[in-house]
Amino acid sequence: MKRFGESVLFRYFDSVRNSGLFFCIVFVLLCILPCTAFSAITYPSTDLQGIPEPALPAGLSSHQLNIVMLVGPMVCPPTTAVNGSFDGTEATQNGRIFRDATPSTCSGKVYPGIFNTGTSLLYETYTYSNCGTEDACVTVNWDAGTMGTMAHIVAYLNSYDPTDQGLNYLGDIGSSLTGSFSFTVPANQDLVLVVNTNSSSETGSYSFTISGLPCQAVGSCIQPIVTANAAGSGAGTVQSNDGGINYSYPANNTGTTVPLNIGTNVVLTATAGTGSTVAWTTCTGAASGNGTGTATCAFSSLDGNMTAGATFTLIDSVTVPSATGNGNITVQTTSPGCGLYNVAAKTEAQVGNDPSYNYPYGLVEFTLNCESADVTITFPGNITGTQYRKYGPVTPGDFNTTAWYDFNGTITGNQITLHLEDNKLGDDTGDDGIIVDQGGPGQPDVNGSVAVPTMNEWGMIIFMALAGLSCVYYIRRQRRA
Repeated sequence: MKRFGESVLFRYFDSVRNSGLFFCIVFVLLCILPCTAFSAITYPSTDLQGIPEPALPAGLSSHQLNIVMLVGPMVCPPTTAVNGSFDGTEATQNGRIFRDATPSTCSGKVYPGIFNTGTSLLYETYTYSNCGTEDACVTVNWDAGTMGTMAHIVAYLNSYDPTDQGLNYLGDIGSSLTGSFSFTVPANQDLVLVVNTNSSSETGSYSFTISGLPCQAVGSCIQPIVTANAAGSGAGTVQSNDGGINYSYPANNTGTTVPLNIGTNVVLTATAGTGSTVAWTTCTGAASGNGTGTATCAFSSLDGNMTAGATFTLIDSVTVPSATGNGNITVQTTSPGCGLYNVAAKTEAQVGNDPSYNYPYGLVEFTLNCESADVTITFPGNITGTQYRKYGPVTPGDFNTTAWYDFNGTITGNQITLHLEDNKLGDDTGDDGIIVDQGGPGQPDVNGSVAVPTMNEWGMIIFMALAGLSCVYYIRRQRRA
């Protein structure tokens, strides 16, 4: 009985193998094959599958480079069947490998060569990984499905180049019938399965399963990536200890590390900007730190991708004890984009004595990280009838003009609302994008004290000299009398 796949070409060789012509042919082939790419071998119009190949459609010739490579962490194959299909929208390749009806084994198989070049065929790729420490004998169980004999499955190592289908070849199903084939995938390497159509216009579905491919998280098989997101009304920076993440928020709101080695320790540090607080609201590691300074999120011994989220929040309300010990003072702003910092209570003496007013609650100083804001200050008691006073440069930024002055606001009970603007009266600093302020409700001196004019140093000297002369004159007059 003839073996499946035997062709007229083999019978022709039988007729000439005992003649001198046979040895001439062998000699010529031995000289030519080492210098000729195997892909240049041509085959009859019918491959050993026994299915006639369609003629080359007019105008179809593809030689473009289209390399398919794995990028990113290694991937485990599913434990269930992989279902695929062709609908005509897939990538195309020029021809396909020759179907020799011999399924590959883990002992290896010689690449069977290219077939039907010049025909544009559809193909799809599936990439998986050998995450074991040893080479793996892998078996693929192929179900042709509705594709029948019009699809073929081939295995490649690490990458697939449709313009060089012999590159990285591991094995194939042999025929396009439902069945299985095996091949060896080296440790810590990738498997690329390619399913292609056998003609240019085929559509339908197929499926396959994979067995024997280890996929445990060991060695360099998994390369974790850490993603750090930022959100909130405030501002700040996010950095990782390896330098892979380094960005400012709100200019940017996400960053990722490069693929890391398994077991890597990563520490994310979020630093709040002025007028903001920060906290890690999403951190599957050990989160620590909520405050105006920094907050950290640590991932120890990474074994997979991790995501963390930092929230920056504007400080819109701060409460401090009054410097006079008469209760608490709260400073609050509702202006968009404005945050408070450097909030502190001061006594009158700490700022500069005001000769005409007393300050029962002392003063409060603060800084705003914006150029215009409405600020409400709540004091421990009623401030109706008081005058809100400030001590600072009357000309913003010019500290030679520092003095006490009145600043009007809206007083209601124990609250006053102020409208402040950068580089205008009420701001200590010049045009710098922030507002620096200190002030408090003052009461006129209840004892009725008024300021007494005094003389300078020379005035005192002249006064003492005149007083001395007057004494001398008085004594001399008394002696004469």
